[in-house]
Amino acid sequence: MTTYLSFIGMVNALGAALLLACFSDRVADVVLRRGAYIIAGDAPVTHTPHSRVWLAWATIGAVVFAGWNLAARAWPADIARTIVLGDAVAYGLFWVFAVVGTIARRRAGSGVGPGILAGHLLWPAQGGWGAWVWATT
Repeated sequence: MTTYLSFIGMVNALGAALLLACFSDRVADVVLRRGAYIIAGDAPVTHTPHSRVWLAWATIGAVVFAGWNLAARAWPADIARTIVLGDAVAYGLFWVFAVVGTIARRRAGSGVGPGILAGHLLWPAQGGWGAWVWATT
């Protein structure tokens, strides 16, 4: 369980740092459009007030996930196990939202790039690993 908590905690800490960097339009363009191909199209990524709210929410969420997972390594096993179950459920929901969002955006003809498909691999893998750790500890 410690390996899982450490890995998920560090991935979320790194993710929070990347999200903070993405508050810069230039960095967000490099990461989301030119690097990961999450956003399709030739127009540079620019933030709207709404996208900055989403970015702040995602950053806070990543910091909370990182903190809980890293701290849970030292907590009693039953509490740490509850954190792992919460991770598994959250990653499962993230994946469902990614599927619905991908379908909706493609039907609307808006610019979803092939990089979004990484979420369709990453979140089920993290959620499945969490479910396995929860079930076997």
